[in-house]
Amino acid sequence: MFERIAENTTGYAPAGLPVSYRIVNEDGTVTDPDPTTYESAEQRRSRAALLERARDHIFWRRVLYYMFVFVTLALVFMPYYRPPIPGAEPEGWLETVLSRLFGWLPALLPGFLSSWIDYWAAAWIQSAPWFLVLALVYVLLLWHSQTITANTLRLSELAWWHVKHAKTPDAPQPATPPVGPFQRLANFLRNSRRVEAFHRVSAKKAVPALAALFALYVVMGAGYRLAFHLPNVGDGVCTKWFDDQNGAGASPDPAPWGEKIEIDTRVPCQHTGLRLQADQRYAIEVDVQEDWKDDQHPAGIDGLSGYRHLLRPQFVAGVPSRRSLLLPWYTLTGEIGRDSGHAFPINRDHFILKPKRSGFLYVYVNDAINGLGGRLGFGSEAWDEYYANNVGTATITITELP
Repeated sequence: MFERIAENTTGYAPAGLPVSYRIVNEDGTVTDPDPTTYESAEQRRSRAALLERARDHIFWRRVLYYMFVFVTLALVFMPYYRPPIPGAEPEGWLETVLSRLFGWLPALLPGFLSSWIDYWAAAWIQSAPWFLVLALVYVLLLWHSQTITANTLRLSELAWWHVKHAKTPDAPQPATPPVGPFQRLANFLRNSRRVEAFHRVSAKKAVPALAALFALYVVMGAGYRLAFHLPNVGDGVCTKWFDDQNGAGASPDPAPWGEKIEIDTRVPCQHTGLRLQADQRYAIEVDVQEDWKDDQHPAGIDGLSGYRHLLRPQFVAGVPSRRSLLLPWYTLTGEIGRDSGHAFPINRDHFILKPKRSGFLYVYVNDAINGLGGRLGFGSEAWDEYYANNVGTATITITELP
């Protein structure tokens, strides 16, 4: 090992050698403790101190890895927690710049990949401030990671400098990286018993247990949706609602463009009477008339307020029964064509829409549907019971643009 270090092999700077050691020679003889063949006692202590600092940098690089994973997941899942409005025109200079930046991506990919990346690009464009913050954090993490890697290599090289440059003791040494706040924090965390215990418990017990629970949740949720939700409700909510109302509101008189249309959150499907045409531009405005609530949980047109509901059992367990899995709870939703599946969030109070298909516009909030409801022969409750405790009304105004 020492011979390889003495050859000044680039990047070879082992950190596992303790301060006190013995050397086994080629003839099998073993030296006394703390030999001075390659380094003195002072050099051993200096080498150990520098390698200890290198370990702090290595630990911090692991922390950066988890931060990279978090930021990457935040970017990948942005269409889920910040769903875009397909066909909405960019607003403001920031969205316009990002639109031009990402606009060429879908054209490079064929078929469904093009629509897939177009949906992701729309989410990043319409949540431009969020995207820029995450992108900036990602770039800073990348830069910081490269700095940490460079400092780790420099500290390791300096630790073994007296061995690597034994024949050229006058060779100029690079400057020793200063001890910064991140290294101090890494040293504290690395030597903290509580952090070590937390990491040990989370890595060996908590994470595997949560992964198993999540897998079970996905399997059970998929089973419920396949066995009850899809065959008993499926995408036919509007049809079922109008059938239950004896057809009332199923085909209203055509509404004039630019007039306010009343929206009630308790109605599972509301026919606006407006037929949208593909590639035609429309200005859409929403005005909330009273505070929205899902039972006692505050909400708005972009869904339930805050993040506490994400940990509430009734909402976690109810996700498989949610009308649209890709949109947040209680989001005001528009659907072009009855039960067509071409739904989009109306999560802004005003925007310009250029739809990609034609059809009548239906509006509702994204609540749960009871696939075991009594009206379908699977219990005593109605299939639309979860809409009954909704509170809130609004008006929507749609104007046809030239």
